[in-house]
Amino acid sequence: MPTLDSATLVTVSMVIEVLLVLVLLHARLTRITYPGFDHWIAGTACWALGSTLSLVLRPVVPMFVAVIIGNILIMLHPLLLYEGISRFYQRPRRWWGMPLNLAILLAGSGIQLYFLVADDRILLRGANVSAIIGLLFLRTALEPLAIREARRHFMQWLLSVSLLPLVGLLLYRAFLLLNGTSMGTGMALIYQDSLLRLTLFYSISAEIILAYTYLSLTGDRVERELRDSEERFRSLAENSADIIWQLDVSLRYSYINEADVRLRGFSRDEVIGRPVTDFLTPKGTEQVLAANIERLRQEQMGQKTGPRRYEAQQVLKDGSYVWTEIHAVPLRDKQGRISGYVGITRDISARKSNERRQAELLSQEQQAREEQERFLSMLSHEYRTPLAILQSNIEILRMKLKSMPGHLEVNLGKMQRAVNRLLEVLERGRKKDGSESRIREMVPAELPIAPFLLEIRDEAVNYWGGGTLLFTGAVDEQLTIHADCQLLRTALLNLLENGVKYSATGSVITFESRYDDTYLEFRVHNRSKRALSVEPEELFRKYARGPNSTELVGTGVGLWLARQIIELHGGMIAFSVSNFHDVTVTVQLPRYRKHEKNEVHYAGDNTTNRPG
Repeated sequence: MPTLDSATLVTVSMVIEVLLVLVLLHARLTRITYPGFDHWIAGTACWALGSTLSLVLRPVVPMFVAVIIGNILIMLHPLLLYEGISRFYQRPRRWWGMPLNLAILLAGSGIQLYFLVADDRILLRGANVSAIIGLLFLRTALEPLAIREARRHFMQWLLSVSLLPLVGLLLYRAFLLLNGTSMGTGMALIYQDSLLRLTLFYSISAEIILAYTYLSLTGDRVERELRDSEERFRSLAENSADIIWQLDVSLRYSYINEADVRLRGFSRDEVIGRPVTDFLTPKGTEQVLAANIERLRQEQMGQKTGPRRYEAQQVLKDGSYVWTEIHAVPLRDKQGRISGYVGITRDISARKSNERRQAELLSQEQQAREEQERFLSMLSHEYRTPLAILQSNIEILRMKLKSMPGHLEVNLGKMQRAVNRLLEVLERGRKKDGSESRIREMVPAELPIAPFLLEIRDEAVNYWGGGTLLFTGAVDEQLTIHADCQLLRTALLNLLENGVKYSATGSVITFESRYDDTYLEFRVHNRSKRALSVEPEELFRKYARGPNSTELVGTGVGLWLARQIIELHGGMIAFSVSNFHDVTVTVQLPRYRKHEKNEVHYAGDNTTNRPG
C-alpha cells in the first residue's frame, strides 16, 4: 500500500498530467499524427485541469467551479479517450455512439448539480463521479477490442487491461461512498481513506500507460504505412519498363532498378557507387556535367532549379551505345540545398531511328525535288523555242487565211489554246518548288463562281472534247467565295483530267455543281476502266497511283495536290467507289457570302440541283 498521503499523490498526479499534456502536444507538432490524437490530448488536459480544480484548488475557488466544472472536466477524459480511439481506428460512426456517452455525462452532471444545490451531500457527489468515470472507462476498455485492427496491437490490449483495475477501483469506491451515506460516516471516506490513495496512485500509472499507448499506436501506424509505401514504390520501381535511379550529390548511383539490367546489361552491384559519367559517351558526359554545373551556379545565385531533361547516348555492357532520354529532379535537405537527384531513363533508340529515317527521306525528297526542278528547267528551255515557233506560225496562218473555212478557224483556235496551255504549264514548272510553292503563295480574293465554272467548262471541252464531258447543276450568278482562282482552277482541272484519263472508253465524265446556305459542292463522276480495290485514302497520298495508271503517264500528285488546295481553302475532298467501277470525287467549299438568288444554267441544263 502506498505510504504517500492523498495531498502528495494529488500534487504528483497534477504534475505528471501536465507533463503528459506537454509531451503529447510536442508529438502533435513534430510527428505525423492521425485522427483521434487531438481528442487524446484534450482528454488528458481535461483530466489534469479537472483534478486541479476539484482536488487541489477546492479551498480557493468557488464551490460550483470545484464541484461541477472540475468534475465535468474529469468525466470528459474517458469520453474523449473513447472518441479518439474510435476515430484512430476509423470505426464506422454509429448514431447512438456519441449520444450515449453524452447521455451518461449529462446524467452525471445533473446528479452532481442536484446534490450540490438542492441537497448538499458530498458523499453522493463523490459516488456519482466515481461511478460515471468508471462506466465511461469500462466502455473505453472493452469496445475497441471489437475492432479487428485494434486486436492486432499489443498496446491496445495493454491499454484495455490497465483500465479494467481502474474501473474496478472507481466502482468499488462509488459503492463504499453510497454505503457510507447510509451509515452516516463523514468526510473521511472522501479525503482520508486508503482506497482514494490507491485510486490516485493507480490513475497516475494508467495515465502514463495511456500517453505511451497514444504515442506507440501512432508510431506503429507511421512505420506500417511507411513500409507499405516503400513496398509499393519498390514494386512500381522494380516492375517499371523505364530505368528509375537515384544519385547522391556527387552524381554517384545510390539506387537503380532492375530495368537497367534489361537495357544496359549491368548488374546492380556493378552500378551502385559509380559515377553516372562512367556509363555515358564522352559527348553525353560533357553535356550532363555542363548542365549540372549550370544548375549549381543557379542554385548559388538563389534560383531554385527544377526538373531537367536530357538526350544522351549511354554505354551498354557489350560496348555498344543506346540513345536514352533522361529526366532528373533534384532532392533537397531540410535547408533546401540539393542533396542528390532522382530520375527516370527511357530508351528512345526507336524514336531516334525514326528521326534518322525521316531525315533521310526528307533529304531524298529534297534531292528528287531538285532533280525535278532541273528537269523542268531544262524542259522549259528546250520546248519554249519550238512552242514559240508554233505560236508564231499559227498567227501567220490566221493572217494569211483570213477567208478560211469555219472548221479551220476552230482547229486553229484549239491549236492556239493547246500551245498556250503548254506554255503555262512550262512557266509554272519553271518556278521554284512548282505547285507546292504556289500553294504556299496562295493569294485569295472574292471569286465569282458562275463565270469561273463557265471558264472551267470551256477549257475542259477544248482540252478533252465535249463528247465525253457533261456539266450539270446551277449556281447563283452573284455567288462568290473567298478563294485563289488559279489554285482552285488547277484542282478542278486535275480532277477532270483524272476522270478523262482513267474512264472506260465511251463513258461520260459528269461534273456536277450544287450549293446551299453553307457549302458550295462539286462532284466529278466517271466509270473506271478497271475495278478499284484500293482504299480511297491511299490515292490521296503523294506519288500514289491507282491500278488503272500502269499504262498511262503520270506523276501521282494530281489528287494529292487537289486535296492540298481544297483543304487550304477550308474545304474537304472525298473519294468514293461503288460497284468497283463507279467513281465519285466530292469537293465541298465553305460559302462566305450570300446573295439574292438569280440562277444561271449551263447550256443544255434546265434543272436546278442543290444538295439536301
